[in-house]
Amino acid sequence: MATKVNITVISEITDSDGEVATSNLFVLGTLVTDGNVKNRSYKLCYSEVIAESSTDVEITVDAKRVSIMRFGEMSLQLTLEEGKSTYGRYDFAEGSFDTHTNTELIEYELNKYGGKLHFIYNVDVNGGFAGRNEISIFILPLLFYR
Repeated sequence: MATKVNITVISEITDSDGEVATSNLFVLGTLVTDGNVKNRSYKLCYSEVIAESSTDVEITVDAKRVSIMRFGEMSLQLTLEEGKSTYGRYDFAEGSFDTHTNTELIEYELNKYGGKLHFIYNVDVNGGFAGRNEISIFILPLLFYR
């Protein structure tokens, strides 16, 4: 089932020097639910503009992991599992690099109409700490959509 939704993404990124950058994104998107009650998964799809370039984003949530995919000039492939280390890949026009992530926390309360998703993960690049990302996503149904 697909539902048109309002999405608010709040990102707090702390770099290796302890500098914190916060951003807020408000977009329209789609929430797709799949599977039965025991094995339910959710896919959140939306587009955003980064550095004057449009990027399509898909965030998939299931019982154990969050997968983030970005498609466009700035692409990303990242899988997060709480308490585990995983590898990801960033691709830019200037080049690519692989990352190592440690996921501290994944929390979510989702249903076919919306909900919230919160996750925290640390990113290492070339063996060194690059930053800590804390992401909160709030999803509300779009009540009047034509």
